[in-house]
Amino acid sequence: MNLKKGSLMSDEQFKLGDVVRHKSGTGPAMVVIEIKGEDEGMALNCEWVDDFGETQSRVYKAFALRKSS
Repeated sequence: MNLKKGSLMSDEQFKLGDVVRHKSGTGPAMVVIEIKGEDEGMALNCEWVDDFGETQSRVYKAFALRKSS
């Protein structure tokens, strides 16, 4: 699947346990702990440990994330 400019669809395939980052390049590396929906509606529940050692989680739309290298 190709990502078109302005598209809300992700060209990446995500799976549980993937390490991802926000496409903006900001924020922590996160681990995908749950996948909700498909294609345009795909959302990823991601978890990370903050600067205080606390586990945090947040749901992101898949198009906003990329796999971390």
